[in-house]
Amino acid sequence: MASEARSRFGRLDIIVQNAFGISSDYFGGGAMEIQLQAWREVMDLLTGALFLGAKYRVPAMVASGPSEGFDAEVLVEHGLHTGDPPPTGVGRIINMSSVHGLLQAAGVLAYEAGKSAAIGMTKQMAIDYGPKVLR
Repeated sequence: MASEARSRFGRLDIIVQNAFGISSDYFGGGAMEIQLQAWREVMDLLTGALFLGAKYRVPAMVASGPSEGFDAEVLVEHGLHTGDPPPTGVGRIINMSSVHGLLQAAGVLAYEAGKSAAIGMTKQMAIDYGPKVLR
């Protein structure tokens, strides 16, 4: 997809990632009820998708560089950023989670863990890539 975006549009500036769960009949239950295979599939869906999205799209964003006419000073002037202007790399990653990443419900361990992990992964990606290429 990253190659296709760069081929069609000449660049890649943003990725929006939103992984949903699957049937609670399949992945529902606590640690004692959920089947190991169901746990693995849910975690792969909810966290693996975010990992793969970043792994294969961040390099395309880096290669794209800032968009034509980008002016980091504009962000400061409009109060969208304080202090020194942000770096010129302006790619964006938007990872969607759920309220279930913060507030857990009974009987859906895998979904709750996956959505919590999505929040943690987003914060960690911001540490790795925010100062270098993404805003």
